[in-house]
Amino acid sequence: IKSTMQKYIIIAIILLYGAVYYFNNSKQQLSVSDLEKISNQNINEDKTQKRSWWDVVTRAYKDKNRPDDGIRRVGSNKLDSDTSACVGITKSDKDKIITNFAGYVLKYPCTVKHKGEYHIEYNPEGTLLSQRYRLNLSVKMGIESDSISFPVQLSFNGELVSLGNFQDMKTESEKIMDIDFKDLLVFYKNAGNSSYALGVTKFHLDANNYSPLVICYTGNVNPYKLFSPLNDIGVKLNCNAYWSLTKDIKVRLVHFDSKYAYHFNEIYHVINKKLQEMIIEKPKPH
Repeated sequence: IKSTMQKYIIIAIILLYGAVYYFNNSKQQLSVSDLEKISNQNINEDKTQKRSWWDVVTRAYKDKNRPDDGIRRVGSNKLDSDTSACVGITKSDKDKIITNFAGYVLKYPCTVKHKGEYHIEYNPEGTLLSQRYRLNLSVKMGIESDSISFPVQLSFNGELVSLGNFQDMKTESEKIMDIDFKDLLVFYKNAGNSSYALGVTKFHLDANNYSPLVICYTGNVNPYKLFSPLNDIGVKLNCNAYWSLTKDIKVRLVHFDSKYAYHFNEIYHVINKKLQEMIIEKPKPH
């Protein structure tokens, strides 16, 4: 009987792994059109992301076997948002989402694409150990018929925002341009495939007295052409922009298109103003 049971157990394990392999492999056979449909789904749909059966089983197993360290964990892969005003077929800029974000309350139109998460840890005495919030938004500039959309990420970890690593990079670089008309300084470091150009606002400081900046990893691209009105570099570079919205909320323009590098100062001012206007309530001082 014992050997028979062992045989059944082995067969069950083989069937289980076969099913998992088939399921995972079938997911990889999606056509290009299927992938495009998935990537074009509206990211502000108020639906819980479904997990595969295998993910649910393995997550439950890990949670069950996690050592009891006494830490209380609170969080979600969804925003703490009130989207009741967005229910219905049509949405407009007059209908607003209310999002709780690390003690701040943000208010923005239902038409804004958004997603995010938050995770908090407390020790057994109830003292806060760590916290992490993230909110991704799509902010538009310009009139509706000719607008540009910029992916924006707000992040919070309970600490003051620091851009010190970029200050170090600026110190290690050579100043190559002073674009007086755009109030922008450009620094460059030639380091082969790791070469980068750093565009820094000249006169404006953010909430933590840092200069808002955009950084592009250039490779062999001429930085003078990158930071020019024509921007005729022929390729799309990996750029990001950073500043502090408040003392503890960092802003990142994700995958900032390099063709806008020359205009970064104006873009920063417009987007920062829009983000500031979203804050309708700030944390009460302790």
